[in-house]
Amino acid sequence: MAFLSHVIGSLQLLVQIPPSAAGFDYSWQPYAEAAKIGSKEWYPVHIGFAAPCVLIVDKEGHEYLGSADLKAEFAATVLRKEAFRVDGSAISNFKVLCRKDRDDTQAI
Repeated sequence: MAFLSHVIGSLQLLVQIPPSAAGFDYSWQPYAEAAKIGSKEWYPVHIGFAAPCVLIVDKEGHEYLGSADLKAEFAATVLRKEAFRVDGSAISNFKVLCRKDRDDTQAI
């Protein structure tokens, strides 16, 4: 499917700040862990159901930054001007950006 729109939809900007100022530790966790419902150590960083995700796009293991839909269970990016989407269990090992609370956060 060709990606022909001039509108991407949304833009997520990943910025690294000192952990004690952020209040969280960040880690790339497998989709299968990030999407679990209930109590867990790492929670996905998300807007709605969309979370930053690293997709493996070929047999050689090339990676692209895209997004994962935690509800509909798919991951997508744009690859060589084409929409690239992977559904279901095939995304279980893709990495999703997650966070967990820190105890040493600076008070404001």
